Amino acid sequence: MEINSFFELMFLLFLLLLPSELVRQVGATECKYKSHLFKRMCFNKDKCYFICQSEGFERGQCEGIRRRCMCTKTCGAPPSVPEPPPYVEEPPPYAEEPPPYEVGWDGGRRGGGGRD
Repeated sequence: MEINSFFELMFLLFLLLLPSELVRQVGATECKYKSHLFKRMCFNKDKCYFICQSEGFERGQCEGIRRRCMCTKTCGAPPSVPEPPPYVEEPPPYAEEPPPYEVGWDGGRRGGGGRD
């Protein structure tokens, strides 16, 4: 009888802890970041929402005592703000090789190029 009550107790503990683990997993998949573009105090939740979407987040809302616009999305790396590509200096063009030496460059004169 004691073994049976032990397993019942363990089963009840399992049922009590299972929902908290599910909530923790669901809560862990949503991440919050402070908006990069919304710099002032946030009183307009719609504006915060649209600015967060323009930054690549799923949604946004005004939060906290300081009224900051907080953007949320499914966890992962925060979206990078698009930056212009870095300036890359192109290498100088390679000097063209001179044409190959032609044997008859002096017009067919053979005798040392005018030396006597």
